[in-house]
Amino acid sequence: MASKKKPAIHLFANEQFPRRLWIVKDAPYSWVKERFKGINGNEITEYTKDEAKAVTYPEIQYLQSKEYGILIVILDNQMSVADCAHEAGHFVLSLYQAIGEDVSVNHQETFCYLLGYATDCLNQVIKNRYRPMFDGSQEL
Repeated sequence: MASKKKPAIHLFANEQFPRRLWIVKDAPYSWVKERFKGINGNEITEYTKDEAKAVTYPEIQYLQSKEYGILIVILDNQMSVADCAHEAGHFVLSLYQAIGEDVSVNHQETFCYLLGYATDCLNQVIKNRYRPMFDGSQEL
């Protein structure tokens, strides 16, 4: 009998950012809601695999550490690079909102760096191939 994959939380903890990035895959909603809640204390909104390939929660608290961050739940392990970039865009816009910064053509470099960073993090989780990172990133 084939064993079912165990859900995992992948923390990408770049200390330059005021929010953590958590990426979860192979996790049912019930498992995720036991570990995360909205910054406002509300339960996170339920998702289904029929709705999208991933869902991004912009204002989240990880209950174990009490840290704030942005959570991306992968619903389809066959996400393309374009799909990863789409969810990474949600991450970057959520991060900009958290720091009170507007997206502007006058400072594109930071936005583009963050978009590439988050896309790469998602791709590592999708492919299950991780590069050594020196920023505290880990599987929880």
